[in-house]
Amino acid sequence: MAAVSRVGFTVRNGTISGFKYGIYLSSSSGLPRTDVTATDVRLLAAPIDAWPGTITFTGTRQDACLLSGLRLVDGLITIERCTVTRQTVMVRGTGSAIRSSTLTGGSLTVSATDQGTFTRNVFDAFPMGLSNDSRRNLVRANVFKNSATAGLGAAETFLPQDANTIEDNEFTGNGLHPSGLVDGQGHTVQGGIHLSSRAALTPPATSSGRPRARSPTEAATRAPVAPPPTPT
Repeated sequence: MAAVSRVGFTVRNGTISGFKYGIYLSSSSGLPRTDVTATDVRLLAAPIDAWPGTITFTGTRQDACLLSGLRLVDGLITIERCTVTRQTVMVRGTGSAIRSSTLTGGSLTVSATDQGTFTRNVFDAFPMGLSNDSRRNLVRANVFKNSATAGLGAAETFLPQDANTIEDNEFTGNGLHPSGLVDGQGHTVQGGIHLSSRAALTPPATSSGRPRARSPTEAATRAPVAPPPTPT
């Protein structure tokens, strides 16, 4: 399905397969941005390609909604109660969200993207990276598991007010960061969050607005990994 500068385009209760792209969106200069809403749509090995576009992709239940890859540039997407597979890339967007979904067998790259919301998802063999000055994103209450790399990587932000918030996530069964990069103390990070030495994160807060004490599990997740012993 292709759409150029179409507003209010809606797709419901269908399956798209056998095409290079399941949904292809673009807009011409001076014309409205394409706006698409898809409900209970399954894209079988047919990714979304949008330059730019505004997309709402939701399911009444996860098995009724399948997104098989995404490349979104200068756009916005909301994904809720869906299954997401394959490579998923967001570049230069503001306000995108992935909520209450299962992401499996791929990866999520969030690049130069601000104020995104990524909550209550399961990332199963699906590492996530916040890169290239992505700012004020919220990553909360997700499960990151079974990734061959660190479950979550975050690059630097340059101003404190632009910090990303990463809290209350669970990490299990993840491996090393693929490039062998290390944390600010020079230790290789295993199984949890990989942060560049300049990554900025806001601390978790209580309802009073004060930073709350971390649980032993959270503290262990964020603690530096001990370096390997020196060979004798």
